[in-house]
Amino acid sequence: MRDLEPNIGDATFRGMGVNLEAGVTVYPVSRVGISTGYRYRAMWFDRAHGVSTREYELRPRFRETSGSVVMTALFTF
Repeated sequence: MRDLEPNIGDATFRGMGVNLEAGVTVYPVSRVGISTGYRYRAMWFDRAHGVSTREYELRPRFRETSGSVVMTALFTF
């Protein structure tokens, strides 16, 4: 069995991702708007490195997805 890295720290993951959002914006008055919608995000990580600085290729790719409702208030100057 290999010895593990004695240091502990954060890792960096690299890969591709896509964001999709659909929604509607309403302007009750000319300078103020309210927006609501749904956002979907998918990410595929294929490389990572940590405290050892050695880069690793991830196979199969690590995949993460998320979806959320988005609400935003807008003000135009």
